[in-house]
Amino acid sequence: MEFLIAFVVLAGGMDLFGYSTMNIMQERLPCEAGRKGGHKIRNPHGTPVEDAVEKLRHDLYYTKNISLFLDVRILVETIKVMLFERVARLGGVMKTGACCMGVVFLICCMCLTAMAGAYVIGDEDVLQISVWGNQELSVTVPVRPDGKISVPLLGDVQATGVTPQELKIKLEQGLSKFVKAPVVSVMVTAINSFKVYVFGEGVSRTAAAGGGSSTSAGVITLRKNTTLIQLLAQLGSLKNADLKNAYLLRAGQKLPVDFVQLVARGDISQDIELASNDVIYVPDNYDQRIRVTGAVRTPVILPFSEGMTALDAVLSAGGFTEFASQNSVVVVRKDGDTVKNIEVKVKDVMNGNINKNLFLQPGDIVMVHSNIF
Repeated sequence: MEFLIAFVVLAGGMDLFGYSTMNIMQERLPCEAGRKGGHKIRNPHGTPVEDAVEKLRHDLYYTKNISLFLDVRILVETIKVMLFERVARLGGVMKTGACCMGVVFLICCMCLTAMAGAYVIGDEDVLQISVWGNQELSVTVPVRPDGKISVPLLGDVQATGVTPQELKIKLEQGLSKFVKAPVVSVMVTAINSFKVYVFGEGVSRTAAAGGGSSTSAGVITLRKNTTLIQLLAQLGSLKNADLKNAYLLRAGQKLPVDFVQLVARGDISQDIELASNDVIYVPDNYDQRIRVTGAVRTPVILPFSEGMTALDAVLSAGGFTEFASQNSVVVVRKDGDTVKNIEVKVKDVMNGNINKNLFLQPGDIVMVHSNIF
């Protein structure tokens, strides 16, 4: 039962243990020791209803969002009380003490995990700073390009690079010189700092990002955690992308991501979660496209696809004209510094002799000769 209660406490359900058994509860400063906002509304003692409602709103936000460390301390003390009192009655102090320490270790691991995933404030984010009982000190401010915010009484305060919890502590420490026991809440009301940069001619010119349209070759503001494949899906068609030479740059270093495996072969193991200020370069594959010329109905330049054959290229160009020499198709292929001319009897292939078909390689030129001369 204690383990079930422990998880409820971490979720913010502090009322299960009450406030009369532990002095540590007095550290919750949104209201007097042992009293929450809802109790003050029922027993206002002269407090205006509006103030009581504001107190309750702040208490609820504090309990749900920014009281992790205090909740852990309360939880540890509660488990110690419950378990060791039972031990005293049962005479098994050492056994239950070891159990208690195991629970404490588990809670600490959960706490560190939560800290690792905390949101870090960035430039252009919008913050709502609330100081309970001091509305004139409560402001909604954007984070400037220099990473600072302007706060009444404190002036410029560094916000970029810290979590809302860390900023809350910093503001409370600063305001304590002017306000007795200040209680501050920091809420991120707009996330504008999660930006990634996409450049290169291998992506379509427009893309949907974050629910709206934006130019893909440029800055994309993300509104939630996004993986590389999710971003590429937003960029539209990648048929002109040179996936072999595409790369992801983070903090000046290329990450070992194989775009060919990820996009062309669906290897999800190559997918990674993007971080703010990541740079994605997707070059154009113009030199890898297939050119189809000569006696075809529609000479065309095609994006290369694995498995493409000479017959595929001819059919994609509309097929032969009436003057085409269908068994006189030449594939011009560059191999290093040399150029090869490979003859393909496409008419025989169309008649069922598929062994005479030829798999194309990036950059091949398919030439269909005419039989006019």
